[in-house]
Amino acid sequence: MNSEKDFKDALKAKLNEKHFQFDEAGWEKASQMLDASREEKKRPFPFLLLSGILVLVSVIGFYIFKPVSETSAKEIAVANTGANNAARKQILTGETTSFIGSNKNSASISKETDLKTSNETEKSINNSTEKITTAYKINVKAKNTKTKKSRQVTGKTKKENKVNENNLVAVTPKKEKSRNTVSKNNFTTQSMVKHDNEETVKNETVKVKTNNTIPEANHVLPSEVTPQKITPVTTLNNNTIDSVKNTIAATETPKKDSLPKPVVKEPVHFISFEAGTNYLFGWNNPGKKDANGFNLVVGLNYSNIVTKKINFSIGIHYTTVRNLSYSNYTVKTTRYNFGEESDVMVFTPTTLHYLVTPIRVSYALDARNVFGLACNVGYLFNVNSNVELYSQTANQKSSSTVLRTSGYLQGFKTIDTQLSVFYRRNLSKDLCLHTEFMYGMSDVKNNAFFSSSVKEKNVGFKFTLIYNLFKK
Repeated sequence: MNSEKDFKDALKAKLNEKHFQFDEAGWEKASQMLDASREEKKRPFPFLLLSGILVLVSVIGFYIFKPVSETSAKEIAVANTGANNAARKQILTGETTSFIGSNKNSASISKETDLKTSNETEKSINNSTEKITTAYKINVKAKNTKTKKSRQVTGKTKKENKVNENNLVAVTPKKEKSRNTVSKNNFTTQSMVKHDNEETVKNETVKVKTNNTIPEANHVLPSEVTPQKITPVTTLNNNTIDSVKNTIAATETPKKDSLPKPVVKEPVHFISFEAGTNYLFGWNNPGKKDANGFNLVVGLNYSNIVTKKINFSIGIHYTTVRNLSYSNYTVKTTRYNFGEESDVMVFTPTTLHYLVTPIRVSYALDARNVFGLACNVGYLFNVNSNVELYSQTANQKSSSTVLRTSGYLQGFKTIDTQLSVFYRRNLSKDLCLHTEFMYGMSDVKNNAFFSSSVKEKNVGFKFTLIYNLFKK
């Protein structure tokens, strides 16, 4: 009986103690429960891998789709204009490159360098020279009887050919139709001569210079050239030269005016850095409001200008939802040892961590004001919680211990989606202010898990600055 009495007294004293001791076995069991909860946490590795691939694809696309540089129209036009100007200058100054040779008629012929002029200049010069040639033919017919006696024709002897060697200058053969060029010193035009012999140079043009001792109206031609068809050569006065120069200038001026203006290509690919804050209105729980306040927002964006007005962008951002305290989850373990004993763990989430992918389409009203729509898809990868540990016996609670832990994701949905409208103000060429109104489309919590009937949606404003790091 003494032993039974002693047992009852000990049990009664144990139950009447003010604080029931949390022995080593209880701490070990609590540690095992915490380890078990950590094993259940979800890893953010898949989403982090997807985010890394997205950023890598954006950077590769930035360098692959850069525009290919081409020679500008201005450089081509300037090159052509420079060549034409050199050709016109050579026409007006009468510069030629000649060489001495001999043919079957023993006449000295020099060749003139080929002038690469534009079609418009050739047409204008041909028109002018055709008018001059026509006028000359009429004049020659009128003066033919007067000048017939004064004309001298060289004979077929070699001595006569030597006398006339200085009176002949040959210019470059052309396969095109004959055209007349102007000489600056003697003011004479060229005559296109077609050679009869196939072995010699074809389509050679012969230009006859007037001798200082011979009158201007008299031109001495060698008799050896008589089998060939020769176009009469005339002397031009100053008025005719001025008219030809004016014609060339008239064709050159429109070319200079028609040169395309240089086009500066605007960049179409951008990689930008965005940082700022958002303000959430919070969740209206019974008797208490939580998840309201300011939260950090930071991330990268890739933008592409589709047209002059429309822009598309996608990015990866990090943000949080703080100030949670209303909902909690309790884990209770009961054992029977000299009565009923319970080990209790209470999890209270405080902060949610999200990786968000904003997909935006914007329309530029002008150079500074931009409006747009966006869809934000968030992935929950971590939750910070406070864990309270205590033991309970016969409705008595022992002293509690509070620990901080992370990774306990139970009771929250992994994906959170928001729709938003935004306004962007361009402060400078590479810096802009971004304001956005967000409205959550899904419930953040699992109401059945937390025994709640309130819909927790993330609704609020976002204020960020966007700076262009790279553009192409």
